[in-house]
Amino acid sequence: MAGLMSKTKEENNAIGIKTGMHELEERFVEIALKDFKIDSRKILVEEGENYIHVCFYHSQIAKQLKSIIKSSPKIFTKRDVKSASYIAGIFDAAGHIGRNVFKINGLSTEDVFILQNLGIHTRGGTILNIDSFMELIKGRSVLLSRYSV
Repeated sequence: MAGLMSKTKEENNAIGIKTGMHELEERFVEIALKDFKIDSRKILVEEGENYIHVCFYHSQIAKQLKSIIKSSPKIFTKRDVKSASYIAGIFDAAGHIGRNVFKINGLSTEDVFILQNLGIHTRGGTILNIDSFMELIKGRSVLLSRYSV
């Protein structure tokens, strides 16, 4: 969830996503309900022409996620489940898959640093070692699960 939130612009206590992927919306709601124990009546859904905006308000969770994002270069230093989940969230929120090209828009300096520490090389948001990147986030990324190799 922190990876998704790092690329989402929300109000202070809002936790949400804006996506065109129905699967990502479902995953977000699943995490909100099961992991964060958010009452389903508190989850707000707005459907646009080409997107769905899903969010909920919770000051304590928002504060924790912001703290994780701020400390991300210190937290996500090893190629483990936590780091893979964080990077998968970033990719789901801001990534694109083209013909033999994987790209993440809006990578911050911190994001690039984390990716480098995890053995993922980028140039202008383009992933240079796609196989290693896919291996890292496989099974955690909704966007990658839609991609057929």
